[in-house]
Amino acid sequence: MLAFLAADVARVDELRDAARTALDWDSIHRDRDSLRLDSVQLAQIDTRRREWNETVDQRIGEAYQWLLVPSAAPGSPEITWDATRASGADPLAVRASRRLRSEEALITAYSGARLRMDLDRTPLWRDDRVSVRDLWSFFSQYLYLPRLRDAGVLLDAITDGVALMTWRQDGFAYADAVDEVSGRFVGLRAGEGLVLADPVGWLVRSDVAEAQLDAQRAERPSPTVIAPVGPPDSPAGVSPSGRAPDLAEQAAMRRFFGSVDLDPTRLSRDASEVAEAVVAHLNGLVGADVRVTMEIHAEIPDGAPEDVVRTVTENSITLRFDPATGFEAD
Repeated sequence: MLAFLAADVARVDELRDAARTALDWDSIHRDRDSLRLDSVQLAQIDTRRREWNETVDQRIGEAYQWLLVPSAAPGSPEITWDATRASGADPLAVRASRRLRSEEALITAYSGARLRMDLDRTPLWRDDRVSVRDLWSFFSQYLYLPRLRDAGVLLDAITDGVALMTWRQDGFAYADAVDEVSGRFVGLRAGEGLVLADPVGWLVRSDVAEAQLDAQRAERPSPTVIAPVGPPDSPAGVSPSGRAPDLAEQAAMRRFFGSVDLDPTRLSRDASEVAEAVVAHLNGLVGADVRVTMEIHAEIPDGAPEDVVRTVTENSITLRFDPATGFEAD
């Protein structure tokens, strides 16, 4: 992750001369009592010290103008050094980082699709997965990978790649852990929003993740279909005329109400499944007015800390919760 700023040999002597002169004036200032200088001489010394210290700062900026950036090809032990000028009046670190960003030698915004390309191209997968912690160590060490500003850039790219609608082609899935006995991924998510605060968890190849997600869907019980019921003296689903009723004779189902408990630790996954399996079908009906309300019930035996009460209350107001929302003492 390192880059280097080096001095131009033609400007080093000028910098050294200025530094020597500045040190001379500092020495005189330290010995001002033994030299018995008057007030006029002391004022002159202070002026000269300030002038030469400013000159040293200026010549440091003029001298250190070469940015040296190491790189390497995958599998090659040879290091290539790219030298480019990083001139300007800004502080050295600001000037160098701006130059690195302009040449894409320092990445401050990294997309999930580009991360997927690097995962496949290098490749960085370990069989069908790679831990986020290992992935960050790869980016921190290997010169053939993009130079990321910090771990937050990688976490943002992971979040973006998991949330892509085209995650199968351009992204990947995310899992909280891996069950080494069964080989299944725990907390597997894809195509949904993700909040990552630390470099933990696993990235999973999209084809492997899709296979497990399909298997999980197949394991869920199918919904029970209730046939139309005729009058009490008629067989179920048969009209008084003795024939099965057609669609025109069936009562129109004009309202739907449903309630389901969601796992608070897997809220994004469960809510996404409800939206896909139920809400999307209802919302697709012409003229349908679909409303979705989230209710939160929390029992806190030991009582909520003051900071949590304040944070939840403020966030509830920001998110436009019902005015009746709030904590209760009993």
